[in-house]
Amino acid sequence: MVAATPPPEPSAPPERRSVTGFAGSGGLDRSESLDSSEGPKPVTDRRSPGATESPAEIPIFDRAGLLERVMNDTGMLRVLIAGFLADLPGDIRQLQAFAAAGEARKFGEQAHKIKSGCAGMGGEALRALAEVLEQAGKAGDLATIAARLPEVDAQVAALQEAMKDGL
Repeated sequence: MVAATPPPEPSAPPERRSVTGFAGSGGLDRSESLDSSEGPKPVTDRRSPGATESPAEIPIFDRAGLLERVMNDTGMLRVLIAGFLADLPGDIRQLQAFAAAGEARKFGEQAHKIKSGCAGMGGEALRALAEVLEQAGKAGDLATIAARLPEVDAQVAALQEAMKDGL
């Protein structure tokens, strides 16, 4: 028999609900970000450019972090890197095609895909750039897209080299 999830406790104020949305459900207490009386609080991502590091300080490839995520399985590391590097050029071509067509929304979605892949694989510098490009796409900011898109090829080449060296 599968246990049903309990309904939310109506008596628990939203600012005291856990991540799962239920009072006392055992989730993490996120009261500081759910308290609507003060408005949303900024979240600082330690890896974001401008948060605590300049773009020059963001590592190209966080091999140690990726290795930790695969529980130090170097065989799995090699498989994941090979797959990622095989897919990345096509993802970048699609990003460039959306930019050339002036399709900012689709560009932003593709940049999000690249950002997410890089975040999981430890491609920190390309992740940070893709994040900027994603936001530009969402905002319809074709000027920023045009200005920052040329940086992508250099970041991709640096990441490919760093990942191959990290094998």
